Amino acid sequence: MSTDKIRIFFAVPLPAEVKELLHLQTQKWHNEISFSKWTHPEDYHITLKFIGEASQEDSRRYDEIARQTAAGHEPFGLRLSGVGAFGRPGRPSVLWAGAAGALDALGRLEQQLTAGLAGAGVPRENRPFRPHITLARNFKSGASPDDALWRRLGSDLPEAPWTVDRYVLYRTHLGRKPMYEAIGEYPLHAAE
Repeated sequence: MSTDKIRIFFAVPLPAEVKELLHLQTQKWHNEISFSKWTHPEDYHITLKFIGEASQEDSRRYDEIARQTAAGHEPFGLRLSGVGAFGRPGRPSVLWAGAAGALDALGRLEQQLTAGLAGAGVPRENRPFRPHITLARNFKSGASPDDALWRRLGSDLPEAPWTVDRYVLYRTHLGRKPMYEAIGEYPLHAAE
């Protein structure tokens, strides 16, 4: 790997008060469901587009695409909604919180950003966009979680509405906590 490469992704950040609510809730769940790696509260986000390794030059090109994309979108509202898991039933790899609200606006933002980046050579995902906030990774032990557990945990989760008024380009620092550093910010512009 060349030393000028950085690991990056675009995401919707969460406001501090939503991060705090999620953190307090996950603290209550630690004794109930066992994951080996809980997400640092400062790292909570909704990924729009994972890039991976990129050169500084590519990063600058992606920055311009992101600015143009943001200029075409108005702020919109989201809220926390539900809890679920990715991975094998009974041994999930990821515990997540879902989002509700203006998911159509979020989807349009993701689609336009993905299309712009595809034009710059960033491959598209083969799977559909599933907005979520990763809370924990790597289930390690205990009773096998099931749909009833996810429903119950989801009912404990406050709605915590917020306005999405920007998205961010994050750089990943593996092995550090928090792991993500904002290196670009893209305000959504209200219609004039």
